[in-house]
Amino acid sequence: MTDVRPRSLIPRTRLDELLSELQVRLDTVLATRDRVHALLDAVVAVGRDLDLETVLRRVVETATTLAGARYGAFGLVGEGGTLARFLPTGLTEDEIAAIEHWPHGLGLLGLLIKEPRPLRLPRITGHPESYGFPPGHPPMGAFLGVPVRVRGEVFGNLYLTEKRGGGPFEEEDEAVVVALATAAGVAIENARLYEETRAREAWLHASAEITTSLLSGSAPHDVLTLLARRAREMAAADVAAVLLPTADGKRLRVALADGAAPPDIAAGAASVDIAAGAGPVDIADGVASAKLADGVASVDVANGVASAEFADGVASVDVTDGAGPAEFANRVAPAKFANRVAPADFADGMMPEDVAAAEIAVDGSLSGRAFSGGEPVVVTGLDETEIPAVVSGGMRIGPAIAVPLGAAGAVRGVLSLGRRSGRPPFDPGHARMLGSFAGQAAIALELAEAREDAARLGLLEDRDRIANDLRDVVIQRLFAVAMTLMSAIRLVDDPEAASRLRRAVTELDVTIGHIRSTIFALHSPPDPPIPRPPLQLPTPARPRA
Repeated sequence: MTDVRPRSLIPRTRLDELLSELQVRLDTVLATRDRVHALLDAVVAVGRDLDLETVLRRVVETATTLAGARYGAFGLVGEGGTLARFLPTGLTEDEIAAIEHWPHGLGLLGLLIKEPRPLRLPRITGHPESYGFPPGHPPMGAFLGVPVRVRGEVFGNLYLTEKRGGGPFEEEDEAVVVALATAAGVAIENARLYEETRAREAWLHASAEITTSLLSGSAPHDVLTLLARRAREMAAADVAAVLLPTADGKRLRVALADGAAPPDIAAGAASVDIAAGAGPVDIADGVASAKLADGVASVDVANGVASAEFADGVASVDVTDGAGPAEFANRVAPAKFANRVAPADFADGMMPEDVAAAEIAVDGSLSGRAFSGGEPVVVTGLDETEIPAVVSGGMRIGPAIAVPLGAAGAVRGVLSLGRRSGRPPFDPGHARMLGSFAGQAAIALELAEAREDAARLGLLEDRDRIANDLRDVVIQRLFAVAMTLMSAIRLVDDPEAASRLRRAVTELDVTIGHIRSTIFALHSPPDPPIPRPPLQLPTPARPRA
């Protein structure tokens, strides 16, 4: 007889639980597999580029994606245990504009710098080291920080906040980001090596260019202008200046400047192309087209200008209503154009007179410290009074470096470079390369003085030769002619002829006296021998209007 009693449901319930657990584990395995694949893809993507800036931004973006974070940032650790750079991702342009300043590496971020190990928090504000956010910074909750090491040293930190979907970051998120940070360290090192190699190659090329200029006998002003421009370009600076001491040695005079501040374009311009690093530019309504190359300092173009093209290093140009097309060559001095002025051409090397006249005190200034100490001086922030506004183009200078032109005890001037406030500071590699450049500048000044001495010596030698020739040859011949004429007077019977011979002898005697005075003047020094004033570069000629 068949048993019709109901079977127990416990085995089926247990089976359902096992199936559910198996499904969860399968989902976990699949999710883990997907994250591993994503991590591998990320590692390959991060190591694909050799540009350091691109690598850092890709690392941040990849980390936020892998960890499911809404916001991310990479903080580059600088000297003194502070953040030298801060590269964010996930913020909108409005949110970035509202932030007063990026974090400096204090509080919780400073803890990661002092104790470089992964840090995972459910809420940032819940940690005792939390310092708060900069003014205007959006509030953030969950936090995950992971150090990025390069050759065993902490290069920077990855900061991730706001887990998408809410909740804290999990242990798996931390493990994935730590693995990414390890791969990022290798990619960053490769990018740094590539960048250093390219920079060294560029420095060597610029150094060879300056050496060629030196050996070809170029004027000191031309050599120093080339040096300042190449140093600014190689060091990615916004402004460069060469300063020479005044006669009393208490102040430094700006001999020349190169570079400019950020552009400022008025609304309504039809078309404006401005290269990176261009200076302040005000272009009024109605401008058809304006192309401003890298390094333009200041250009004001009024309504109705058809077209204007300004080459590298233009200092300052004001163009009034109705002016026609204008092309300005490198480092043009300030110029004002009246209504409907025709195009004007300007030669290379022009510089505003107020730039050449700008001075700063040796005591208490960055350039003065380099001048007095004979060693490079690097700062992350510069007082506005240390670089005249006419040199910086009104730009607020942040990181700066000053390198002496010559060794300690024989410094002839200072090469100073600055970057806009907020840009990364100069690294030790820049100081080394600029030291080589500054040495070449010192050679240029020394060669200029040597040429002056050689010209002076040549002049004295020529004077001595001329004086000797006059004394030994000309005077003797004139004296012999005079004696001959005097002896001939006795042979002349005509009184009128004898009188004329006597007058000729008198004129010869006066001429001999003049020649002797000339010989005495030739033996006198042309200039006082001491003291030697500092080398003064010639002021460039004003451009033709």
